[in-house]
Amino acid sequence: MIKNLHKTAIIAGEREVSYSETLGRINLFAQHTPTERGSKTVILSENREGWIYAFFAIWQNKGIAVPVDASSTVADVAYILRDCQPSCIWTSKEKAEVARQAVQEAALETKLMLID
Repeated sequence: MIKNLHKTAIIAGEREVSYSETLGRINLFAQHTPTERGSKTVILSENREGWIYAFFAIWQNKGIAVPVDASSTVADVAYILRDCQPSCIWTSKEKAEVARQAVQEAALETKLMLID
């Protein structure tokens, strides 16, 4: 249990995020993450705050996080999507087009959500 929710949990450049704010954002992300136990959610993004929120939101909802390297090609991502059949994908604005193309190539109906 966290004793001091005002302590810094994340340092992102010049920005410091408290445990309280981190937990709040995880809860917000969890509202948009599948709640079915064991459902798979892909995270396709560069390192950023939102990656952390998405990852812990998936865990909070008893899901399975499938992190995908941000430098993966459309073909790489499509292969992973076909293999794991995720319920949704958390992605960044920068990787959204790769995610869209991969979903199309994998012939899946997978919901895309922006981390930003």
